[in-house]
Amino acid sequence: MKVYTLKPEVFQREKRKVVRRSIILSLLLLAAASVAGLLAVWSESKQADSADGFLPVWSTFVFIGVLVLYGAYRGMRRSLRILKDGWDSYELGLGDDFVLKKQANMPEVEIGRDEITGVQEATSKGAPNGLVIRTADRHLFISVPAALDGYDEVKAKLADWRPVEPLSTAKYRYLQILIWLLMPASFLVIFLSRNEWLVLGVGVILVTFMGFVVIELYRSKNIDPRAKNLRFMIGATIGLIVIVALRVYALVAHLQKQ
Repeated sequence: MKVYTLKPEVFQREKRKVVRRSIILSLLLLAAASVAGLLAVWSESKQADSADGFLPVWSTFVFIGVLVLYGAYRGMRRSLRILKDGWDSYELGLGDDFVLKKQANMPEVEIGRDEITGVQEATSKGAPNGLVIRTADRHLFISVPAALDGYDEVKAKLADWRPVEPLSTAKYRYLQILIWLLMPASFLVIFLSRNEWLVLGVGVILVTFMGFVVIELYRSKNIDPRAKNLRFMIGATIGLIVIVALRVYALVAHLQKQ
C-alpha cells in the first residue's frame, strides 16, 4: 500500500480561504440581522398594539447580532484549528484493491475496489478541486483533495478501476444560495408576521430542516466531530422551537384580546 499526504506548502493558501470565507459570512449575517432589526423596529412603531408580548422583537435581533459576531470569532478559530489538524494528519492509502483514508479525530474509512460505484472530479476554472470516491451508501465515501502530493498518480490508478466522471458543483452552489436567502426570510416571517398559522408553518419547516441537518451531521464519517458542533445545533433547534411557541402564544393571546 502506498501512502499519500497533503502538500504542506498549500496550507497557507487554504488558511487564507477559511479566514476570507469567515469574514464574508460574518458580515452577511450581521447585515441580515441589522436589516431585520430595523424592519422589526419600524413594524412595531407602525402598530399601536404589539402582539410580541414578553418577546420584544428588536431586542431579539440585537441579541442575534451579538451572537453572530461572537460565533463568527469562535467559529473561525475552531475552523483554523480543525484545518491545521486535518491537514497535518491526512493520509490516503492506495492498495491493490482498496482505498483507505486516515485523519485525526475522524474514523478510518476503507473502501474496497468492488464497493466503488463511481469516481468523480470537481473542477474550478479548469483546475481540479478534488476527487470523490463513492459507494452505494451515500454516507460512505472518500474525498481526495487536489492538494494531495501525488494527486495525478492517485487519479490515474482510480481511473483503472472506474471511469473518472466530472462532478457538477453548480447545483450545490445554487442550493446553498437558496438556503442562505430563505433562512433570514423565514426568521423575518416568524418575528414580524401577525398570522399565527403562517408563523407556525414556517417554524415547523425550519425545525424540520435543522433536525435533518443534525441527523446528517451525526451520520457523516467525513466531517471532524469538532466541526459538527452537534450540541450547538441541538440547542439551536430547541431554542427555535421555544421561540416559535412563544411567538404563536403571543399572537393568539393578542387576537383573543381584540
